[in-house]
Amino acid sequence: DVMAVLVDLAADVAADEAIVELGVFEGKTALYMAWGAQQGHGACLWGVDIWDLPGGVYGPPFNQPETRERARRNVEELGFADQVTLVRGFALEQAQRWEGPPIGLLFLDDDHSREAVLANVEAWTPHLADGAVLAFDDYDHPDWPGVAEAVDELVAAGTLEPATIHHNRLAVTRMEQAYG
Repeated sequence: DVMAVLVDLAADVAADEAIVELGVFEGKTALYMAWGAQQGHGACLWGVDIWDLPGGVYGPPFNQPETRERARRNVEELGFADQVTLVRGFALEQAQRWEGPPIGLLFLDDDHSREAVLANVEAWTPHLADGAVLAFDDYDHPDWPGVAEAVDELVAAGTLEPATIHHNRLAVTRMEQAYG
């Protein structure tokens, strides 16, 4: 299952690196990755989501204040408040403001359009640790072809290594060593 893959990826992130999730919703995936990190080296996780900010591309339930509150409550009630930081904001703006540690795992589950995926990879690349893993949710989803289009385009351009697809949904890759 996809969560098991993300748990394993999070467990491999070094303690002095970050896990960043773009697109948190209610926090389920963030909590799985935080648990995985806890079982591994203890990396901390930052979850970035616009939740109920104006300008989002998705409607209810994604853009409701109750959803943001549910994510916060889930993090606190499950005991991950010291390990998970939830950030309300647009992914591209947060990339410009990033002051955290180098990112060892970047999980992209934000705006699924080709243009947004490409923009997020470009914006977050300067913050990636050497050998960082990039994981893209909904790679093969028929409703969001932009994810696969962007990943395939980045692989063809030599920006990303060929992706491994898990459970027909999760594309996992790294930056090409020669990139940048």
